Amino acid sequence: METQTNIHSGVFGVIAYVDPKRLDNCSYEYNEKSDIYSLGVLMWEISSGNPPFADGYISENLLKIDLIGGRREKPVPDTPDEYLKLYKSCWDGNPDARPTINRVFSILVKLGREMSIQDFQDIKCDDDDIQSIQDNNDNDTDAQEVNVNVEAVKFIEDYINDDLDIPD
Repeated sequence: METQTNIHSGVFGVIAYVDPKRLDNCSYEYNEKSDIYSLGVLMWEISSGNPPFADGYISENLLKIDLIGGRREKPVPDTPDEYLKLYKSCWDGNPDARPTINRVFSILVKLGREMSIQDFQDIKCDDDDIQSIQDNNDNDTDAQEVNVNVEAVKFIEDYINDDLDIPD
């Protein structure tokens, strides 16, 4: 257990998240664009379910050279196109081409809304349906779960329909 912790807490586990500009030039100061790069790598990790470059590198120096040269993880099949474009723009080799955090946030909220609407469209319930479910299952232990699920769907629908003030 101790060995595993040391491996993941070492620089090698972190190097994939470091802005290649910093890897190439130790006097390059971290800034918001460096954070956006790291966020892009994290977004890839979320889509893959694996840490970056988990397939293994022989050495930290080889990974560093490859990252400076523009190597990034390959997109995971079936990753939504807009999400893919977003994380790739975050890890762009040119820091000035990376989006701002406000832009990343706006796009993620938009994608979340689209996904939620698409995922929950088929299970919309009107008030009559909800009442019917509750009436038919008053004494059933599953009724509580159904009621919670129906309430969750209503909550999500209300959330999606609310206009959030998102900065550009």
